Amino acid sequence: MPRRRILSFALAVAIALGAPLVGAAPAFAANSLQSSALKDGCKKRYATNKKKYNECIRGNSKASEDALIDGCYARYQHQRDKLKQCLGRR
Repeated sequence: MPRRRILSFALAVAIALGAPLVGAAPAFAANSLQSSALKDGCKKRYATNKKKYNECIRGNSKASEDALIDGCYARYQHQRDKLKQCLGRR
């Protein structure tokens, strides 16, 4: 299964189980782990489109939450505590 499909499935399961999700746009910058991961995820998605990249960073893009999840997994995949903190789960 492709990575994106696995993440989508995991997100759907989390929603079904009532797990707390990452908050709205202002919460993306809640901590430095999230803001760094969001920048990485947005850069990966919109490397050639500066306008969409800036919207993603601000949380105005539909892809901002997905970019945050991608960035968190890319940065903290092997550090479980930091990954949970980055995703907004404690």
